[in-house]
Amino acid sequence: MATVKDWANSNIGIYLDNATSRRDFRAQLRGNRSIMLWGIYLVVLIGLGMVVYSTSVAQGSVSVVEAQGTLQSFYQTVMYILGATVLLVAPALAATSIVIERERRSLDLIFSAPVKPKALLVGKMISTYRYTWMLLVLSLPITALCVVLGGQTWSQVLASYALLSFHAMLYSSMALAISAVSKKPVGALIYTYLGALTYFWLSTGIAETTGIFSSASGSTEGPFWATLSPVEVVHAAVTHTTVAGVPVPNWILFGIFAVFVTRLFLLGAASALSPYDSPETKNFRITGLVTTVLVSLVTCGVVLTQEPSYPSGNVATVSQLP
Repeated sequence: MATVKDWANSNIGIYLDNATSRRDFRAQLRGNRSIMLWGIYLVVLIGLGMVVYSTSVAQGSVSVVEAQGTLQSFYQTVMYILGATVLLVAPALAATSIVIERERRSLDLIFSAPVKPKALLVGKMISTYRYTWMLLVLSLPITALCVVLGGQTWSQVLASYALLSFHAMLYSSMALAISAVSKKPVGALIYTYLGALTYFWLSTGIAETTGIFSSASGSTEGPFWATLSPVEVVHAAVTHTTVAGVPVPNWILFGIFAVFVTRLFLLGAASALSPYDSPETKNFRITGLVTTVLVSLVTCGVVLTQEPSYPSGNVATVSQLP
């Protein structure tokens, strides 16, 4: 019983009282650079909102349907911007965090203390994730405008923000894994963006195979891989998957998927920072095997859900068959 209690206390300390996270948080807020960047970001979003609102007012009297359509288009534009922001900012914040520690020769000093690679990586992850969440929180007054005026509902907005936060976590963990095996900051940044853009291209292609983005039936049921693309969260946030007869929101399923993949990336980074055949390496191998099986199942599901297309005019009827 004492062993379980010690394990729980150590893990709670890693996530809630992480020294690396506190140090990086102080470094991020030291000076005026972060405040200025957040201010510019907020001014851009407010300017976009004013432009869309003035355009709508300039149209004169419009019907309720047209006004709601304008608000929905504005909301989609904001979500596209937030998805692109997560794609660009989250990898950049974590891409050089480990390799810079290696260049400063501070990793040996850190690991000479009773600090495990897990604590270091979780601290870097929290500091990156916290900064990205600040960008999402700052955009809430803009998206709240659509809710107040009737363009969206709070449930849709919160589901979209949950998806964006899970994407930020996934991209940050990917960047940490690449940073752990890189030798130079420039190389880590380049390889991180190559990996992020490759994942974005593949995930967007997989998400679009569901057909829910162009469906006019109004159905919200669809596979959870509709949520894989960060720029399509506005459509995927309202979808659900029926599991054992129970509709489960896809943002919850994607959250489970993102946590699992994040664990895989962090274990890979911890394995790169640990000695050969360490417990981190063994856990990484087991998690990698399980992830391979899950990805194979998802890929098979995508292939099976695609309907075969036949050229018009070449389909034989029953009466034409010999």
